[in-house]
Amino acid sequence: MRFGSAAAIVFCLASFSAAAFTTSQADRGLLAYERSCSKCHQSDLQGSQESEAPALVGDTFAAHWAGEPIGELVDKVATKMPADNPASLPKTTYLDIVAYLLQANKVAPSSEELDGKPESLMRTIPGRMPAAR
Repeated sequence: MRFGSAAAIVFCLASFSAAAFTTSQADRGLLAYERSCSKCHQSDLQGSQESEAPALVGDTFAAHWAGEPIGELVDKVATKMPADNPASLPKTTYLDIVAYLLQANKVAPSSEELDGKPESLMRTIPGRMPAAR
């Protein structure tokens, strides 16, 4: 009985920390990213030294965001971006953009969309993401 309880706890923790976004949400995020973010962060998400925009994929992204709650990333993007007009997009658009960033960093999609509910935003960004290419 005790082993079953421990297994259930591990399963719940693993499920809780998994990212929640769908492929279609990430696709919407790509379109929004191209319109609102690529001017500084580039279409390939590699960033730009000229505009001082960091890369949003690979080691740079993982070093800053791996292990952090998704809500922290959503908050940063939603309050600071786009740099020339912060907090100007609808909340759902910011969620879509974050879904795209997660997908671009090889986080697997799920059957649930990323939403503004605390249980979605408290999930952590996976810590072992392979470098995006």
